[in-house]
Amino acid sequence: MSIERRVALIALILSALILWAALAPLNRSVYLFPIFWASFMVVLSIVLLWRTFPANRHSDSERPGAGTLPMSQAILRLAPAIGVFVSYLFLMANLGFYVSAWLAFVALACWYGPRPVRFAGLLTHGAIGAVFATTLYLLFSYLLAVQPLGGWLF
Repeated sequence: MSIERRVALIALILSALILWAALAPLNRSVYLFPIFWASFMVVLSIVLLWRTFPANRHSDSERPGAGTLPMSQAILRLAPAIGVFVSYLFLMANLGFYVSAWLAFVALACWYGPRPVRFAGLLTHGAIGAVFATTLYLLFSYLLAVQPLGGWLF
């Protein structure tokens, strides 16, 4: 069994468990948002699994190993993102959800964005991150009526 098929099966199992957990409560109307995203994850993992079969490949660029990095280089490219996500989890307890989300957005945009990062680019990333955090605030506060974790700042 290929590594792609294993990843697809693990994604399908995890997303099915999340969907099952979202469907478990008796009052399902409260959990429509998690049910929607869990169902979406199940569909995407089924598509991912479907694409691992050789009959479903449509071009030479989709063959296994085409355009992929060796595992060591892939890990090195993902390490900063994992560091940002872990920092985000620790900062959220003190700074709050929105400020931590803004900082994580800016950090990821600066790290994976165009190089070198100049002051104008940093301001642009900060402004786009502020729009992102404001959108999260409006989504959670007004549309979903959910109160995320608060912190010292917000």
